[in-house]
Amino acid sequence: MNHLLQNKITHSGQLVTNIMVALVELINRYTVAMVFLTSGWLKLQNWRTTEYLFEYEYQVPLLPWQLAMYFGTAAEMVLPLLLIAGLASRFSAASLFLVNLVAYISYAHVLNERPIAGLDHQLWALMLLIAAVRGGGLLSLDQLWVWWQNKRLTMAVK
Repeated sequence: MNHLLQNKITHSGQLVTNIMVALVELINRYTVAMVFLTSGWLKLQNWRTTEYLFEYEYQVPLLPWQLAMYFGTAAEMVLPLLLIAGLASRFSAASLFLVNLVAYISYAHVLNERPIAGLDHQLWALMLLIAAVRGGGLLSLDQLWVWWQNKRLTMAVK
């Protein structure tokens, strides 16, 4: 009897842990995605300012400023939505990590003068790395896709 009760408690504890981890993963994805989505939205709302910043202020390596502007804005509008939904989570998080890295490098001359702003980029990098390594988690469309594929496989075997 004691063994049965212990198994129930262990199972309940694991269930609570799984739910809490899934919620933390969702909050992590949402929080960091909103930073980039807001940035992309601001770029679209003030396009002339965006053009000025990319041409004169940001120092994006290897790309012409126009290309960097279009790619960067598109990435900030699309990838966060995928990350929030948990669709192609690892790809979205890794891609946003690269966007963040390019932003950090491109704006390093300003970030060096304001170290707290650099810490923001470092925090976002950590959050994105967690999402890239762990994936979307239980509360993601990726997980729904895996469940659906497993169900299809199970049905095909029967």
